[in-house]
Order: sequence, then C-alpha cells, then structure tokens
Amino acid sequence: MPGVEGLVTGLEVAGDLLVLADDRPVRVAFLGSLIEVEIPDFKTALSLRGAVGRKVRTDWLRRTQAGLARGGLELSVKVAGRRVGRMGAGVRPNLSAAALGLSPMELFPAAVLASALGRPAGPAGTQK
Repeated sequence: MPGVEGLVTGLEVAGDLLVLADDRPVRVAFLGSLIEVEIPDFKTALSLRGAVGRKVRTDWLRRTQAGLARGGLELSVKVAGRRVGRMGAGVRPNLSAAALGLSPMELFPAAVLASALGRPAGPAGTQK
C-alpha cells in the first residue's frame, strides 16, 4: 500500500469464514497472527489452484505474501487435515511451489503427496 511502508509492525486477526468451492466447504480461521485455510480434499485444492491462470495466481500470491509479511502474519494451508504449505513472515519459498505455480509459497512435498494419495493425517494434522 502506498504511503504506509513501515507503519504496520504486527497484526492480530480473529474470526471464522466458511466458503464453498465446488460445493465443498473451505474454512478460513483467523487466529491472532495465523490465518489457517482448511481445504477438505485434494480434488478441491486442485480446483482452487486451477480457478485462475498461472500469471494471475502468481501475481496474487506475491501480493498476498508481501502483505502477510508486512503485517507479521502467516497463512497456513491444510488439505485433508495435513499442513501442506504456508506463506507470510519467515517463509522460505521452494522449488516445489514454483513447479506447481504456487510461488512464493513454501510447500511441504511429503504432505502434498500424502493428501493427494488420500492418506489420513496424523493427530491434529501432523505430518506422518
């Protein structure tokens, strides 16, 4: 945002949002400095990823990453109960995200593969 650089040092957000993607519920929880997006299954995640072209998606993700980092926020993405990626403050984008057109996210390849294969998540979404 023009003229506000350096003004935002840390945000706290609170709330819950439920949206539908392909008639499947996607939950967005705002938990202080963490925004958690819970996508019910891998098919829905693919549908959301493919909803816009690569350039539009990448531009949007870069702007979102910058805003999250400026506000000291983290966005965590879960698919089928597994934490598959994140964006925001302290995130290290990786080649996996770039290959899937999700740069500048940090993806966790083992979790992405497990959710794609339909393997159940461990307790509280931990990665097995």
